[in-house]
Amino acid sequence: DDASVRRNLLEQRSIEIGGGLGDFAGVAWRIGLMGQNATTERADFVADALIAELGLDQAHGDRQPRRQTA
Repeated sequence: DDASVRRNLLEQRSIEIGGGLGDFAGVAWRIGLMGQNATTERADFVADALIAELGLDQAHGDRQPRRQTA
């Protein structure tokens, strides 16, 4: 259920993801990566957190975290 995924990300990783609106409620999420968060590192952090929360990391075996830039 999308609300529990979003709640867990907020409580455990301080990542706030908005739910879909109107026809997209429960179907799409709104993720903002603007301002200070508009970096590859933050985008990768959010993507990795979503992958882990959705259990996709286990589905793909020994997936390595995304590259880290200096």
